[in-house]
Amino acid sequence: MAIASASADQTAYASNEGDGTVTPIDVTTGTVGTAFDVGSSPSAIAVTPDGTTILVANSTANTVTPVTISSGSAGSIYTAGTPIAAGSGPDAIAVTTDGTTAYATDDGSDTVTPITLDGINVPDDPLTVAAGPDAIALTPNGELAYVTSDSGWVTPIVTSTNGISTTPPAIRVGANPDAIAIAPNGQTGYVTDSTSGSLTQFAIPSDKVGAQINVGATPNAIAITPSGSTAWIADNIGSISAPQYALTPISLPSGNAGASIVLPAQPSAITLSADGTSAYVTEYASDEVVPVDLTTGIAGAAITVGSEPSAIALAPLSSGTGTGTGTGTSDGSGSPTPYTFAVTGQQSGTVGNQTLTLSVSGTTTSPTAVCLRATGLLSSRLTAKSIKHGKTLKFVSAKVSLGKTTKRVKRLPWTVKLSLKGLKTGTHTVLASVIYREPTHGGSFRQVTKTLRTNFKIC
Repeated sequence: MAIASASADQTAYASNEGDGTVTPIDVTTGTVGTAFDVGSSPSAIAVTPDGTTILVANSTANTVTPVTISSGSAGSIYTAGTPIAAGSGPDAIAVTTDGTTAYATDDGSDTVTPITLDGINVPDDPLTVAAGPDAIALTPNGELAYVTSDSGWVTPIVTSTNGISTTPPAIRVGANPDAIAIAPNGQTGYVTDSTSGSLTQFAIPSDKVGAQINVGATPNAIAITPSGSTAWIADNIGSISAPQYALTPISLPSGNAGASIVLPAQPSAITLSADGTSAYVTEYASDEVVPVDLTTGIAGAAITVGSEPSAIALAPLSSGTGTGTGTGTSDGSGSPTPYTFAVTGQQSGTVGNQTLTLSVSGTTTSPTAVCLRATGLLSSRLTAKSIKHGKTLKFVSAKVSLGKTTKRVKRLPWTVKLSLKGLKTGTHTVLASVIYREPTHGGSFRQVTKTLRTNFKIC
């Protein structure tokens, strides 16, 4: 399918996990073009260095969709090509600097799938990495790709051979590494850890691990300025029970934190402009992208995109691609009054050293109602609070379900939106299934599963 839109100076592309689309954004004017379909649950996105192709990892379809960008009389045209087979649950993607190869991390199969590009779009043999690969970054010279895994490792891949590197070897970092970035000089890598609230640095190519830098409660995204002087961390600088989302600058290599820039909602991904003066942050639960002026420390007006934007990428300045203006719609009824309605059933539970809480909320036009109409979305939030007793457990994954709809939870805390469409009158249950690993004797692990249920009513 081809979609046309008017040209602009530069375009950001937000992948919308909830509705299977990508939204182009003119970053000069803040307007959006027409979203285009790419696949089921697009959780990661990258643009080739020449700006001619978008690559989108579809986590539930187990594919990567290539989208060709071309010019038309009305502006850029986006044409989705044949999906490329990946491993199970691809949720991160990166492209080599020469644009010849893409690497998709496969969270469900513990592999990385190399994909030969140049119009061929052929997946190569998958590479086995540490359990739970979640993020990937390439060195500027394109020689190494570093893959973070939920099991606490960073695995280097030699791109010239598409093989796992033994020199340098795999790197042991924090308990739950989430995001990774490589400094522009290619000499240092930085990994965020949402369990310890830290940033771990390691030297390249020796892979020697340096000191951890405390950055906040749950850092889950990172971008480094082109000068290499600052790492911007998307984080919760409050607490699990009282979150305060922000972008925090970390001076490199000293690790000193600067003044945080408050964000309106939970960030899921971040990308920086080519000059390092602007950031664009996806906010998964609010269906928005927030532009941030890094020189003044001011977050701009949020830009509404598709459902559950989980990743964002900027086209290179030289690509000449862009979007046209878009218009919003309204049903004329006015905005509903937010209201957190009463819930019944199990909401919290203790497992090992964690207290889990599952909460749901919605909107209604009546401040006294305790039920919802079968329209719109239900917001479901899963959080965890550390406690001093119980066995130490490591979060692996979670799913939140309502009826036949199931959404993946990538980390805690996490908010998902569940559609109410088609639900019958009466009580319904939101179900959360959380998987942990518990260390046992001999260095092995056993799986521990905790289930929470929270009820609400449809009227």
